[in-house]
Amino acid sequence: MLTALPTGTRGIVAGLDVGFDKKARGLLTAVGAAVAPAIESLADGDVESVATAIIRDAERDIVAKVRVRWRIGIASD
Repeated sequence: MLTALPTGTRGIVAGLDVGFDKKARGLLTAVGAAVAPAIESLADGDVESVATAIIRDAERDIVAKVRVRWRIGIASD
């Protein structure tokens, strides 16, 4: 999320949820997704944005799901 934010903004993790679906063994692969809010949406204050990740084992079975809540706002000097 932080690398997607425009200059002059900041992000703070407000929550983290992890669900474990299966015992993890061997090589794991994680794929994540996040969409940073448009800078215009920050004019009225902080906004919340969510990033997610799915972790799979070598058989491509889901072993865990991660959800991160971010509070995004304008950085203060």
